[in-house]
Amino acid sequence: MLLGKLQIMVLKLYVFDFDDTLVSSGAMVGVIHGDGTTEKLASHEFATYVPLSGDDFDFSDFEIYPPDGKILSNMFNKMQDAIQQYGPEHVVVLSARANSTVMREFLQDHGLAHDIEIVGVGSSDPQDKARYVSAKVLSTGYDEVYVFDDSKANVQAIGHAVKNIDGTEYFGTLVETKQESMLRKTIRGLIKEIFC
Repeated sequence: MLLGKLQIMVLKLYVFDFDDTLVSSGAMVGVIHGDGTTEKLASHEFATYVPLSGDDFDFSDFEIYPPDGKILSNMFNKMQDAIQQYGPEHVVVLSARANSTVMREFLQDHGLAHDIEIVGVGSSDPQDKARYVSAKVLSTGYDEVYVFDDSKANVQAIGHAVKNIDGTEYFGTLVETKQESMLRKTIRGLIKEIFC
């Protein structure tokens, strides 16, 4: 009689943000300040923007199909790999956008062949993403959660929610945009010049 090794199945959930994680959409957030002045912020800029008293926001760019959108191949390929390895039912695109239809159309037009869950929470509040992931983990019983997002606040909020669930491990990845990466390299270079 042969005794096989007992294999423990680890259930993994993969969560990917849409804008500036899977896709460079070109979408901008309109900021209408209390004094009537306006400005436009790219989504990666808005991710770290600290609202001023009286600010109002226009998210209309995020409700349409990204006209100048480009797939960010590194993360898109990572998502495709997760789908292949763990199944489409364990991969979610989770966005602050409200309209999941345009996200699905864009991703399918650019090579997404599987029917994965695409969720638009319709809010820039990190707690809304955290609540969604937490509910998904509790309803399905995931052992490990992997999150890829360009917003540090989202990565931290989801991590805090998931870490409070017994038996679930959390792996959050803050995805840097090219602009942030170039800025960090420039700052490091300046620091070396000044202090070396």
